[in-house]
Amino acid sequence: MPKPHTEYFLELGIQIHAPSSIPIKVQINDGDEMVTKEKSRPLCRISYKKATGNQGLSEGTSGFKNFYICISNDKGLVVGVVVSAQLPATSYLRISIVEKVVGSPLLF
Repeated sequence: MPKPHTEYFLELGIQIHAPSSIPIKVQINDGDEMVTKEKSRPLCRISYKKATGNQGLSEGTSGFKNFYICISNDKGLVVGVVVSAQLPATSYLRISIVEKVVGSPLLF
């Protein structure tokens, strides 16, 4: 389970460059749809949804977009959440786990 404030780098549409203890293959839809891909390890999945309006991190950086990210287990319980992340023009998504919530409903 990722610890709060652990940072990851997501290469758009390819994979998360994370420690080998949490390998994951994902695809992000650069639209308003949520995309979910199972982790290579069971009992956990990660979901992405593009944030709307001014939600999430403060805007003002050209080429950045906001996303909501949730990590949930097989029972649908949230085991980790990123309230927002920025997608720069380099097509890398820098993700910071800013809060850990167990047993909460999905945020989106």
